[in-house]
Amino acid sequence: MKQRRMWNHTIWVIVLGGLLISGTPAWPQEPADDLEPAAQEEPSEARATLQEGELSGDSLQLEPVTIAQEVKSPEAVRLTDPVPQTGVRREEFIIRNNRRMGDVIQRLPGVVVGGPVGENRDIELRGLDKSFTRVQVDGVQLPGPGDKREFSVHQLSSFMVESARVIRNPTAEFESDGVAGRVDIRTRQIPKELTFTGRAGYGGQTGIDGSFLNGSMAFGHRPTNWFGIMATADYLEQPIKRDRSRLFTPLTAGRGEVNVETTRQRLPSLNVDLGFFYRAGEFHLKPMVLNVEEDKPGIRTFTNFSQLPTQDEERVEQTGTSRSQTKGLGFSHKHAFANGVVWDSLGGYYAGSLTNATDAQTFRESAGTFNFFRRELQNESRQDSTYNVLSNLTVPLNLAVRQTLKVGAAMRLRERNVSLFKSQISNTGAFTITSVPGDRYQFKENYFAGYIQDEVWLTDRLSIVPGIRFEQVYQDAAGGDGTKVHRSISDFNPSLPVLYRLRDDLTLRAAVSRTLNRPDFNQMTPIELIRGQRIIRGNAQINPARSWNVDVGGEYVTSNFFLGVNLFHKWITQIVEEVDTGIDIGGRDVLEAQNVGNGWARGVELEERVSLAFTGLPFLKTTNVWANQTFLESRLQSASGEKRRFNKQPEYILNAGLDYRYAPLGTIFTLAWRYFPFVKEIQSNSAFKITNPVSIIDVAVRQAIYKNFSFFLEAGNLTNETKVEREINTVGNFSNLNLQQSGRTFLLGAEWYF
Repeated sequence: MKQRRMWNHTIWVIVLGGLLISGTPAWPQEPADDLEPAAQEEPSEARATLQEGELSGDSLQLEPVTIAQEVKSPEAVRLTDPVPQTGVRREEFIIRNNRRMGDVIQRLPGVVVGGPVGENRDIELRGLDKSFTRVQVDGVQLPGPGDKREFSVHQLSSFMVESARVIRNPTAEFESDGVAGRVDIRTRQIPKELTFTGRAGYGGQTGIDGSFLNGSMAFGHRPTNWFGIMATADYLEQPIKRDRSRLFTPLTAGRGEVNVETTRQRLPSLNVDLGFFYRAGEFHLKPMVLNVEEDKPGIRTFTNFSQLPTQDEERVEQTGTSRSQTKGLGFSHKHAFANGVVWDSLGGYYAGSLTNATDAQTFRESAGTFNFFRRELQNESRQDSTYNVLSNLTVPLNLAVRQTLKVGAAMRLRERNVSLFKSQISNTGAFTITSVPGDRYQFKENYFAGYIQDEVWLTDRLSIVPGIRFEQVYQDAAGGDGTKVHRSISDFNPSLPVLYRLRDDLTLRAAVSRTLNRPDFNQMTPIELIRGQRIIRGNAQINPARSWNVDVGGEYVTSNFFLGVNLFHKWITQIVEEVDTGIDIGGRDVLEAQNVGNGWARGVELEERVSLAFTGLPFLKTTNVWANQTFLESRLQSASGEKRRFNKQPEYILNAGLDYRYAPLGTIFTLAWRYFPFVKEIQSNSAFKITNPVSIIDVAVRQAIYKNFSFFLEAGNLTNETKVEREINTVGNFSNLNLQQSGRTFLLGAEWYF
């Protein structure tokens, strides 16, 4: 068995090495309108065409300009790209109240963001859990500390990003993992001219009190034909408040809990692109460091209603710190041969880490006085590292019909180590270690893939892209008790997008593909995790969930109008759920991860943008009104046979906004509104959680003061919404209220562009 595994590894290394030697195009490619060699590409060419006197999105139109009526639509690229997608580019989101990438992506159709209002931490596509979504940055899936394979996009500042798109239905060149979809984020490109941009902001909650700080700087230049640099640095500091209360009934015998925690977040980040250019290609080195630092002081108060008022309370005073970091060095290489063949590859080494340290001291009331009872210490460490190599070869063919053949391979070696050390000191000074074997595990996952696809133009307006992707995964898991398990999983996943350009401004499309969803790391590891009154067991024998996906829609694009329609349906099998085993240990129910559920999810995603230039009124020439609506439906048959919606999936999501530019005065005003309705989550302990609807309005105003200098005011959550979650047991013996809030936020500052 061991020799067979070594032989399989050797074959993949040979295949991948051959492709690296022979060539490929960036995997996956960002849509482009031209097929010129990389060395001749202008980084700004992918942006909207700017007319005489108009400045780019970075400049924010800081000087009086006359803006031409016809400007290339930012959605025009979707008319020719066979991949079903939606997205946004820098010239659009830079003028809005979008400091982090979660702020940017949440305004796209079909997107739900997790975390407190204003934090926008995790991406959930089509209303499915974050474990169904994958995120990649510059083509590489970065590691994150979470067990659900998620990458928290609030780590990324929007200041360092060029574009973001959601891959709705992937072609064979994209990794198959991620049933809900894949978010593809691209960092800023190297400009030819010397560029220096920056911003500095000072603000707070409910007022300008200094609790909110933001600073960003970017430097880009290509001083010679062979070298260029783009470097961005960002710092954000903000408070996040979380309140939680629990009430156990009946009051005469139960107890209540109130937990108040205010987190102080600091998010420093740095991203650098060093480009080396030659006549037929280019090579890039991209170091990146993303940090999230949190101080989390909090107080928990417990009330025992069966005790006398003078001895019924217990108070826990907690201090804690959390440090999360993603860092690494990426590379990309592109070479265009004289015969039109393009070789492109990318990869790198990235490491993710998380450390949590908490110190909680408990005081118990006796005769109206609080006395020290115990001290609990926890130190958690999560370490993730990945080696990535992706390589593709693009070959144009002129046979009976025009074709573009792509072949490629990918390799990712990932190692994950998780440990939690818990100890306790009593009021007598006794020291006890309270960690259990389930608090530690190791997980290794080696991923190898190869694909082939062919874009065939049957006519000048009709193209198909048949493709198939083979993926082989080797998994080794080890629990804290020494138990080790090895798995090997193979998949062939076909895909077939069809694109028909009915007119130059109207494209119809359809796509079918097979994707999968690899389980959470702790679900595949032979461990037992204690979560409150539950013990959750991993199961090394569970399989990925698999899905057949169909998308049908189209786009109509002119300079003044855009309409996008997409209908999707997913048939998902072998969904992983935590199932009650019927075993009880120490008063705790034992649950185990199993493949038990089958279901489907479907929906309609609509997008609209209208430029008011068609009115002919000068002051409306650069006013855009935009909106998108998503309507969702799903059905899941759980382990118990119950048929219900997928957890936390809303029935609809609404976004709308207005971007107004008045060039003669150098004024920009934007407004964005988001409505997220009531959602329900069924939990494995028979409780259900309800999240209240929220309606959020963000605005931003920018006013030019001098040629390349402006002031801005960004106001977030003007409706003062709070994320409210209520947990209710089906037999009515307790309730749980969780409040996460940032309040209204205001940021006042200056921006410059040289």
